[in-house]
Amino acid sequence: MLAMRDDITADPDMEWTTTNIEKVVTVPISHSNILLLLNNSPGAFVAEYEVLETIV
Repeated sequence: MLAMRDDITADPDMEWTTTNIEKVVTVPISHSNILLLLNNSPGAFVAEYEVLETIV
């Protein structure tokens, strides 16, 4: 990842954007939770969300 970043930053036409490494834990799969996912936003299916690391 860092070698790729160095290659991108060496090229003045390319722009390196901030990258987050994230941990997403979903609710257990069940009929009601699948309907919740289909009828609402994907956020309703997420039990826990955490940004583990930000690469600048």
